Amino acid sequence: MEQEKNNQYDKNAIRVVNEQRKLLGYVPRYYAQAFNKFIEEKRIRECHVVNVEKENCCDECICVLLKLNELKD
Repeated sequence: MEQEKNNQYDKNAIRVVNEQRKLLGYVPRYYAQAFNKFIEEKRIRECHVVNVEKENCCDECICVLLKLNELKD
């Protein structure tokens, strides 16, 4: 996952890319702010793309599994 701060539609946009950095899609806007916080706090330990659904028009076409580091005080 990568922040896309220059996105003209959403300043919190998060791109989901594969290992070759090919764009798979975006984190839905209603999750993006929280994901940005995880990225900025360096809390994402692992991110795995579980499924990509490109056949249907959907709001949540990419399923990712995140493993987060605990929040430090």
